[in-house]
Amino acid sequence: MAAAIVSTGHRAGIDLEHIDDRAWRVRHRFLNAAELEACPGDHGRAYLTLCWCAKEAVYKWHGDGGISFREHIRLRPFMPGPAGQISGYLEQGASSCPFRLHYLLEDTFALAWTMTP
Repeated sequence: MAAAIVSTGHRAGIDLEHIDDRAWRVRHRFLNAAELEACPGDHGRAYLTLCWCAKEAVYKWHGDGGISFREHIRLRPFMPGPAGQISGYLEQGASSCPFRLHYLLEDTFALAWTMTP
């Protein structure tokens, strides 16, 4: 699987992940307490993979490194469906930058992307 996003006028980030148990095993490393609590029990693997995918897309969109998935990238609670949007914010010091991601969730993979003007 591969995914790409290209823009000459906008910052962009994208990630594609195979749904498996990896995100479950490391969930405490990339999700804060509120995000962990929001995880629906019946969608655990897919939801956690989508959360990882979303945070990875934001990390790529940010592009400067030096940010923690758990401490700086905050996802607002959402109910996963086959496609949708996830909102959140990137918190750095006293500043906060909102973002909105789009996603596709299939049986075997999660895809998330974001672009800003």
